[in-house]
Order: sequence, then structure tokens, then C-alpha cells
Amino acid sequence: MQKAGRLMSVTSTVFLAARQMPDAKAWAAAIRKEGFALELPVNVDLRGHADWLPCRYNAEPAGFELTVRPCAEYFTEQEVAADDARRTACRDDSLAISFAVTSVMRDLVAAEIAAAVLATMARGNVWSDEAGQLFSAAEAMEIARARAGVIAVPEDEVPKQPEAKSVAVTLPVRVVFKGEHTLLLASLEDKPRRFTVKVTADPTDKELAIVALWEHPVGAATVHELLGEDIRRRRPQVRPQMVAESKTVARIGTSPAALSSTQN
Repeated sequence: MQKAGRLMSVTSTVFLAARQMPDAKAWAAAIRKEGFALELPVNVDLRGHADWLPCRYNAEPAGFELTVRPCAEYFTEQEVAADDARRTACRDDSLAISFAVTSVMRDLVAAEIAAAVLATMARGNVWSDEAGQLFSAAEAMEIARARAGVIAVPEDEVPKQPEAKSVAVTLPVRVVFKGEHTLLLASLEDKPRRFTVKVTADPTDKELAIVALWEHPVGAATVHELLGEDIRRRRPQVRPQMVAESKTVARIGTSPAALSSTQN
């Protein structure tokens, strides 16, 4: 099992018209204007950039691999089929800007925010390799805002909180984002709540199992730790929250496809 906060490689790509590509200073200013605690360097030449881009998220070091190249080059590199949805998002003068992370949750959130704001500025679209789906700028922004409070910190730095057991309830939800290993859900309530669910499928019987669960209303992240049949809730902290993983896998009686289906 991966350590709390550690993820597999995740890549998303923004497609936009070359003439709409902002400079680093304007991009950083737009991120601040949207209210995100993400600081990008402003003295970077983004044209043709293909390297690690260091940044700071919630005053902590973060970063992602940023690769800027023409869409044609991206299509060849990724062997994108002629009927692939990504081709509908590109024209002859379009750029493909990829954000890749292979480290901690903080880097993933930073990359999602940067990609969503860039797509919004340039009226572009965002492709998620994990979800295998093309998102509008508005959809990408919704995902970035929903996950912005989920940050990993070392487990020994998280203060112990009184535990409170909860009971099982039926809660109608819609799927905001679905990937191979994570689902972002929104409850169908007057005041919707957001949940990130990390799942795994048992290769022997194809059952879906929840290995970690987070509830994170915008601006007030609340962490739940799933241990067997108990869900333990931790009160929100001012500091970044620990991403807790279960010590035992809790199975649920459904398939990956059934749980991942989107409800509008």
C-alpha cells in the first residue's frame, strides 16, 4: 500500500490557442485572483518550457513537470487516434501544456489548480489521463476547488483528536470526477458536501474496496479515516490535513463500473 499522500504518476494536459497563452506573471496573478494559495514563479519563459516548475502551495514547497509544445507534437508523442476527443479541442495553432506529478498530494493539487486557471484564462480544455476524459475549463475549476484543501502532512505531525464513531447512511451523490484510483463525489443536498474516495479493485474477485475517504467542504477540509467498519472523523485544522489511509480494507458490494457511473 502506498504511504499517505503518495500517488502514482498523474498527468493532465491543457489545450489552448497559442495566441491565448499568457506569460508567467499574468498566470500567477490570475491564480491569486481566484483565491488559491498557490505561488508560481513569474520570471519563467513558458514558451517551449519542458522542465520541473517549482512553486509553493499553502506556503509549502511543491511543483510539477510542465511541458509546452504544439498539439501536433503532443498527438504524435501520445499516439492519439484520429477519433480521439482530444483532437476536437485543438486547431492548427493550438498548444498542449502538460502537467505531470509523481510525488505527493500537494503537487497534484498545485498542478490541478494551475491547469484549471490556465484553461479558464485561455478558454481552453483540460484532458485528464487518469479519468480518460476531456473537461471544460469550468469543470476543471470545480475539481480544483473541491480538492484544494486535501494536503498530505507527515503522520507524526498531525495532532491526535478525540475519535467519534459514525453510522452507515444512504447518501445520494453525483460523480464530479472519476479516475482510475480516485472518485470526487458531491452529495445531492441543499448544502452539498464533497468527498474524495480512494478505491482499489481486488484483482481476484473484481470487488471494489474503499481504502481512504475524505470529506472536504470548500474552505473547511475534514478528514475521515476508514478503519474496518468504523469511520473516524478528525476536526478541521488550520494546518494542512493528513491524508489518512485505512489499515484494513473495507469492502463494498458493488463493481468499479457501478460506483464510478456519473449521475447528473
